[in-house]
Amino acid sequence: MDSSDDRVLHRQEQARAATASGDLRAAVEHLAALEELTRTEFGEDSRLWLDSVIALGDVSLSAGAFARAVPLVERAADRWQARLDDGDVARFDLCRLLASVCEARGAHREASTQWAAAVEQARKVPDRPHALSRALSGHANALIHGGWVEEAVALTIAMRDSGDVLRWNDLPGPVADKHSTGGVGDNVSLMLAPMLAAC
Repeated sequence: MDSSDDRVLHRQEQARAATASGDLRAAVEHLAALEELTRTEFGEDSRLWLDSVIALGDVSLSAGAFARAVPLVERAADRWQARLDDGDVARFDLCRLLASVCEARGAHREASTQWAAAVEQARKVPDRPHALSRALSGHANALIHGGWVEEAVALTIAMRDSGDVLRWNDLPGPVADKHSTGGVGDNVSLMLAPMLAAC
């Protein structure tokens, strides 16, 4: 008979394989089974259970089935958030998922608050630079879609001023930067600069 650890590993592998193949619905089913397994075998105070809830939340968000994970995310946050150290990636993940819970309920101001908490946590996560960018983009998205334009502007300015700021005060007229749109080829830049220069 397989041990609990073997069954956990088996479920994790099934979820990874389903995710890698793009079958997110199957991945959600495997992760839901993993959450139930870790809860019954190890309890909600086990890190295995917490990690399974976070994984289920992430994949169900991508699969458009987040409603299934919402009560588990809230329960995990109630049980774990105060216990996790600053810098623990799970603390960041819970803030991020709670923001998604608020967004799913249409509570945009609360979502913005949760994203702001995620930004703070992301700053403390070592060696995870993408955590901060993910939190910042989530926060900006929540602000804009929630209609909080002033807060979105304040966040943008804070992001700008968080590093070195270059100023060209000696140049006449406004100075602008067109950053990459991320598209293949990025052909916009080739046309946009001369078009703006001609204005």
